[in-house]
Amino acid sequence: MSITINEAVSFETLSIPLKDLRKNVTKGDDGFQPLFSTVSGALQRINQSEEWKKDNFKRSKEFMNCVITGAGALDNIIVVPVELVLKGLERKSRQNPGTPKEIWEETIKQVKYDQENGTMYYIIDGQNRLVNAIKGFYEGVFPLGEKTITAKDGDEEYVLSGQKYTDLPSKYKDFIDEIRLTVLRAQTGDIDSFVDSLIAKNEGLTWEPWMKQITKKWYTIYRKEISKITNNPQVKDTLNKISGKDYSYDKNGHDLIVSELLIWMKDQIQINKPHQHIPYFDHHEKINNSYFGKLTKYIQEFGKGYAKIPTIQNVEFRNYVMFRFGLDHRAQFPTISFPKCKPDMIVNFVSQYRIYNKVLREDKNGRTSVKIGDKTVTTKVPGFYYWACSEIAKEHINCRLKLLAKEFTNNIKDLVSRGIVKEIEVEESAPSIEAVYINNPVEVSMGKLLQPSEVSSEFYDRGHLIAKKNGGTNDIDNLALHEKSHNRSIKDTNII
Repeated sequence: MSITINEAVSFETLSIPLKDLRKNVTKGDDGFQPLFSTVSGALQRINQSEEWKKDNFKRSKEFMNCVITGAGALDNIIVVPVELVLKGLERKSRQNPGTPKEIWEETIKQVKYDQENGTMYYIIDGQNRLVNAIKGFYEGVFPLGEKTITAKDGDEEYVLSGQKYTDLPSKYKDFIDEIRLTVLRAQTGDIDSFVDSLIAKNEGLTWEPWMKQITKKWYTIYRKEISKITNNPQVKDTLNKISGKDYSYDKNGHDLIVSELLIWMKDQIQINKPHQHIPYFDHHEKINNSYFGKLTKYIQEFGKGYAKIPTIQNVEFRNYVMFRFGLDHRAQFPTISFPKCKPDMIVNFVSQYRIYNKVLREDKNGRTSVKIGDKTVTTKVPGFYYWACSEIAKEHINCRLKLLAKEFTNNIKDLVSRGIVKEIEVEESAPSIEAVYINNPVEVSMGKLLQPSEVSSEFYDRGHLIAKKNGGTNDIDNLALHEKSHNRSIKDTNII
């Protein structure tokens, strides 16, 4: 009996010298990508990279100590040929009709680009050992650690501890160059199987549900767009200040809060469960393309105003992004009277927001004391900022935005005079043709009473009784149904 599993993974074992491993993860002089590369870092545990650089490269030094003393061979490096990844993606694109075609096309295009530019293998496990430790040591990023490593050549003994590679005598460099590590090269298997194996291998390293999800969705357009935002240096500096483990860098928390904000910008609903992001990864729900750039801009603005603030509460950060979005998209918030202005002096504008945020949170009327038995308990008063910042329901978020909008509106003249904001002309949306008909069911030029069946934008415009050029508004009492060709012929002339 010869039974095989179609989805099974298989590997061949290679023994590769350290000097070659270093070359394999180094970009060529001709600009080509390393032979061993990653999918934009997507198939790696993000927190491990930071761990290997912490405490003056403590973990990288420890690994190099293990390599030189022989213990480095105990942990394999795993790579997958780019060709195998391509075949898997092309097969998935045929077998998963539920996932939009453009997701597969975009990812396949990226993998082919990597292949054409020199990448032959994707590193599935071992990136930090290869890049942070081995490559870092060869390039003098750090010396060997202080733990004793003594090389012996005949009667000669030489202490390698604390030495950089470039400072070592040639014979000891040659010795290190020829140390071999085991590399497992995939021969068969589906990319999803490799990702699942990577996750399973690291289950003991606090692999949160969100981290698993974003890793499994490594190939999606949405993941790529999120990464563009979080990889921006100014954005990263700001997000690093947000308190709370859920949004920490080492748990893919930067990606998480960015995705939550993008989804709020689309629907004005704040989500709080990992599975709620899936429709966006799968492209069944789409974010307006302009929102990615706008969110980057809002976070950069916030960072400038909070440059000297070491720690930021995530609600305070969210409130600024939401408020800025509201200023730019007033029509999406018909129940909130955002001030008709835009930031002029960004640092002062953000600082002004910070002041209003603090004053509103500290409003004494927002808290009340209630005696329960022998204890006095402080509770939140509905409708106040302290209450509004305590939950993520739409009514709470809208309450926050209303209170912030009120503070800016009440002080708009002062803010304009100090150059913090500029007032803008806002084109108020006109009522629908149906609303105009209900308000006044008469065609204005003929004085003809219209029947409901005649009300259509095919024949009638919403004409301005006083033309906008002459100071008229979109207020419903300044609008009337007007025969289309006649209305357009008079242009900026008052109807009355």
